[in-house]
Amino acid sequence: MTPPARLAQVQAHLASSSPPSAPHGSPSSSPPSLRASSSSTSSSPSSTAAAGASAPTGGAPAGGAAKPARQAPPTASEYRFFLPMQTRWNDNDKYGHMNNVVYLEYGDSVSNAYLETHAYPPAPAPHPIGLMVSSQATYSASLGYPQPVVAALAVKHLGTRSVTWKVALFAGEYADAEGATEGEAEGEAEADRAMRGFALRDVQRGGAGRKVRLARGDQPAGGGEPRAAMFGEMVHVFVDEGTRRPVEKLDEGMREALMRLVVE
Repeated sequence: MTPPARLAQVQAHLASSSPPSAPHGSPSSSPPSLRASSSSTSSSPSSTAAAGASAPTGGAPAGGAAKPARQAPPTASEYRFFLPMQTRWNDNDKYGHMNNVVYLEYGDSVSNAYLETHAYPPAPAPHPIGLMVSSQATYSASLGYPQPVVAALAVKHLGTRSVTWKVALFAGEYADAEGATEGEAEGEAEADRAMRGFALRDVQRGGAGRKVRLARGDQPAGGGEPRAAMFGEMVHVFVDEGTRRPVEKLDEGMREALMRLVVE
């Protein structure tokens, strides 16, 4: 067979085995696999509407969990030991209220006040000291100078050589001179009444300072107990004062004193 005749035979064979070409841009020009993939991922208006009808209701974002409710601040009845204190001028920051760091300083003060007056043996007997290893606080209201505050304390967990404190800070207010007798009130000049609790004679007879109570203006609407402006937890680990190594266990006197503050 001559070369031109052979070439004509090959061309005739190729033409008979190839599918007819589609116009450029026609859907049939796409490979079958690509066409199948495109149709499986597309959505019709009816299917989109059906999907939208099954979305969760109630205001929660589709596909997301509802936001948990904020924990209500605790009331004073959830604590066992209280220490009224006068705020200081430098407790306030430039925003006119107590700086967040200061709240926990009052918590540190009330826990150590309880240890010194109720748990540690009288000086000069040696005793372990508590080192703070963790703390956390939640703030629900502002406090600041010159308002008095009431620090509150309880024990959440008592370990072999550690204690987890529950601490809180409540707004306080000065009570009126309810402790004065009628004779004292009648014999006092107006200026003396204004200085009651802060005069020289009060210092001399051991009656310095005014009585502090939980601020009644902070009671929730409709009554009920006032709630904490700050609440949180602190953990003390008790160590030997000299070596700073953790003690093996707390003695029975300390454990008994701390057990009095345990709350469920």
